[in-house]
Amino acid sequence: MMRDEPPEPFRTPADAYRLTAMGFHLAEQVITAAARARERRDVEFRTNLAPLREFLRPHVFVDRAARDSACRTPMRGDVLALEPVDADEVRFRWRTSCLFAIGHGIDDPGFEEVAYAIADPEIICLVERSMRGRGSDGKRGEQSIYLTVSGAHYQLRVDEEGQPEVRVKVPFGVVSQDEGGRTAMWLLDLLVGRLEFSNAPEAWV
Repeated sequence: MMRDEPPEPFRTPADAYRLTAMGFHLAEQVITAAARARERRDVEFRTNLAPLREFLRPHVFVDRAARDSACRTPMRGDVLALEPVDADEVRFRWRTSCLFAIGHGIDDPGFEEVAYAIADPEIICLVERSMRGRGSDGKRGEQSIYLTVSGAHYQLRVDEEGQPEVRVKVPFGVVSQDEGGRTAMWLLDLLVGRLEFSNAPEAWV
């Protein structure tokens, strides 16, 4: 999927309308009632749950049927769930990059379509920042972003030497470790491809 210039990533609440105009459907990610009840009585669980709130993201699906199907039952682990939401109902709690998540798992038919709409623009901007941020010694400052896919979190990094890496965390078992690993490899391949693409002078013309 080649582009003449890096697109603007999805970073503002207005982009919820852009996504729905593109035909996608949104679901708010929430903490289940059972998890909220456990949080009140279990100190260790409350401690583990606290940092997860930063990564609650509206999940994006290719069509209404896929979105509604994902909303029928809690995610694996019974800690997180999805609720259907319209663009004007989306709540943004955190002023961070990658405000939207990929709702489809890597084996779902809609995964790549959403990934190219959500993850690809963020990765292009990550690569662009990495290429710009060289110090006097010629090294780049480390750059990273977090992407969420089906409730699992992926840190995409470009280190000082320009080497890419993807780390995965699967909170409360929302997906299998196998699925997390395969998704991380897919995102790494996309990141590597964009890094190679950025080395061509004509890429940004």
